[in-house]
Amino acid sequence: MMSMIEVANTENLGGVAISGDLYDLEQLVDALHKITINDGEELDKQSRRFINISDRVLGLCYDIRHAAQGDREFLMKENGIHEHHQAEQKGILPRQNIYFSCNYLYPEMIIIMIALNELIRLRTAKLVKSKYRYDAAYDKRVIWDETIAVIRSFQAAFQKALSEVLSPAAHSRWLNMVTNPYIDIARITSPFIDLHNIQYIEMTREQRAKKLLTITKRLCEYQNDPENWAYRRAIDAAVLEHGWPESDIHFEGLDYPEDFAW
Repeated sequence: MMSMIEVANTENLGGVAISGDLYDLEQLVDALHKITINDGEELDKQSRRFINISDRVLGLCYDIRHAAQGDREFLMKENGIHEHHQAEQKGILPRQNIYFSCNYLYPEMIIIMIALNELIRLRTAKLVKSKYRYDAAYDKRVIWDETIAVIRSFQAAFQKALSEVLSPAAHSRWLNMVTNPYIDIARITSPFIDLHNIQYIEMTREQRAKKLLTITKRLCEYQNDPENWAYRRAIDAAVLEHGWPESDIHFEGLDYPEDFAW
């Protein structure tokens, strides 16, 4: 059964609310786990590059899983049952279904959408057992892959929510930026993403709406950004000197507020 995940803008455009029933969310969690790269696996050089960005995707997966467990928000939604259904069934049928929901920041979601594109390309190459198949998207092993289908459905729901914030022209530019196959998101640094998340949190609703495209451009063009490379040099030096995993390196001044206006 295909996931029916819904993605909607939060009131103050802090991010999006991701919602679905228990089975929808469990299916999405399973797909996100399958698409990401795990450090415990036997990995080739190409796959290993995606461990750090996979951790960001798994952060989203963590929140969705907790939403499914009832640790986040609940929504009651009409399910289309009316009086004549009650009469036909000769009983009392529920008129609302319970949906579980969690919120996620906009800049982080944009990075995750880009990362999922690259992880799908990696999964596609593995499914067809060749990195040179340019028509791989039409291969039967890819077309019918449930994991890719669930992820693409999730991405489609997100971009639909974003299209309600951006003008048609800006939305078209956004799509072009995040689907650029040359982004190579694997080398973006976590503190650079955190910086954009925190700066975004501090904005007003109006500023958030105006800055979404600018933020996307900066994230997509991180390879030319001096702030990202300052973080990258510091991280690489710490890894070389101390042997720390990159995920264990933290920077001062990148603390998330405990609460803010979603």
